[in-house]
This record gives sequence, structure tokens and C-alpha cells, in this order.
Amino acid sequence: MKKLCIILTMLLIINLSFANPRPDASSGRSSGNKIQLAFLGLFTAGLGLFIYKAITFHKKVEFVEEQIDITLKDDNSVEVMGEYKFIRTSQAIKNYKIIYPFPAQKEYGEVDIIEVTLNGKKQDFLQFELQRKDRISLELYFADSDECVLKIKFVQKPLKDEYKYILKTTRKWKRALQSSEIDLRIAADLELKNCNYRLNEIKGKDETLSSFQLKEKNFYPDEDFEITWIVKN
Repeated sequence: MKKLCIILTMLLIINLSFANPRPDASSGRSSGNKIQLAFLGLFTAGLGLFIYKAITFHKKVEFVEEQIDITLKDDNSVEVMGEYKFIRTSQAIKNYKIIYPFPAQKEYGEVDIIEVTLNGKKQDFLQFELQRKDRISLELYFADSDECVLKIKFVQKPLKDEYKYILKTTRKWKRALQSSEIDLRIAADLELKNCNYRLNEIKGKDETLSSFQLKEKNFYPDEDFEITWIVKN
């Protein structure tokens, strides 16, 4: 559609450029024809752009919510369980391809995918080949609902006492998340040293873990979620 709009506009511009109306007793008629062509070109270009915007607006998927559980274990491995909610803006959309990124393996260890589910159904995640060792491609399905829920569970073992969970890719969706929740749990013999987001500590009965939480509305992050830790003496 976008290409069609561009072609139409170009044809009208070419027509306008090479237009050579027959001489008339009044030179005003020739000028009038050119003005009419100019207005027609602008109108067609504007109409084409409006149609293109309307179509792309109604045929897209929006990323609206996320809930992330990050557990730092006593063997220094990091387990991530992410739940992501998407909605379609048109029932014409049945599936939609996305790229799911992982923290860089050269810094945070090889990715071990444990589980992938779409709308509660387990997927054969062995089919998802790591692309450039830092991402997988997935296809969301909207069969009987305007919502699609993706869950991914994976483990990495960082090379240092630090970890980064990717958040900035949210900005590629050009829209803030309605809600975002990150729950961080840390093994008792480890201590959180630093986090670039302000976390609330959650007091619980489980003494084997320290718990922290980040809850945001209209979340449009410009930083990834980064933590560092130390081993308690």
C-alpha cells in the first residue's frame, strides 16, 4: 500500500512536470490547469498517506503487559521467567512474528531455554534456533482471542557477579506498557549490591531468599534492568 501511494504521487509529479497545455487566448487557463494538477497531486498523496496510516494502525499488534520473575541462585546462575501479553487491533490478524532477545551470552553465559508456552500451550522450544546467539524468532497466534500470552523460562550463568535483563526493546513497539512488574529473588548467601532501578524490598516468610519488586504503570524504559551482587561473608 505504501509503495502504491508513492508510485501514484510520482506519476502525478511527472505528469505535472511535463504537462504542456495547448496555448489559449488567455494564458490564465494554462496556469489554471497546472494549479489544478498540483492540487490533485497533493490531494492524492495526502489521501494515499491517510489510507496507509489507517491500514497499518488497524493491522498491528501491541505489547501491553509484562511480568518478570528473576531468581539469582546460590550457584550464581540466573533463572528468568517472563510472561508477556500482546493484543491485536484487528481480527484480520491471525499470527504475528516477533523477535525475543536474550542478554549477551559472551557476558552472561549460554542461554538454556527451559520452557516456552503460548496461550497456555507448551511449545517445542527446540525448534527455536538461537539467532546470532542472542535471540529467537517466535510467532504469536490469535486464533479465538484478541489476546496472546507468551511465557518464556530460561537460565543463564553470568561470567561475573552481574546481570542485565533487556527492557529497552519495549521502545521498539513505540508505546508504553500498560503495566510492568519485575520480581527479583536472591539466594540467602548472596547480597544485592546495586540495581539501576529503585526496588521495594518485600519481606516474606522464606528466609532462603531476599525479595525485591519493581512495579510500573505506563512503563517506557530507556534503561535495561541491571543488577550486581556479592557473596556474604
